[in-house]
Amino acid sequence: MSKSINNGAPVGMFICNDPIDCSWREYINRLVKNTLPQVKIMNQVRDEPFSKAWFLRTHDRILRSEVVTVLIGEGSWISKTVAWELECALALKKSLVILNLNS
Repeated sequence: MSKSINNGAPVGMFICNDPIDCSWREYINRLVKNTLPQVKIMNQVRDEPFSKAWFLRTHDRILRSEVVTVLIGEGSWISKTVAWELECALALKKSLVILNLNS
């Protein structure tokens, strides 16, 4: 049985995570790619965090996403980048998926 979300229309997803949780991000990327092909995961911005380019590109990717997935791991709760991305998603009224990696 095929899974369908958003009536088969492409869905953008942005993943917020602390760099220490990159292996979890890669796992979620593979899982989504293999099970929900209509979901397009927005790549993280490679610019220096909190530079003008980082703010603009990150905001744009969150804006183009229908859902923002937040990975809460060891360092996420003190990560300023994760906090800003989450605040941005909330301000844009994006749907959130929060995953606790510590349980």
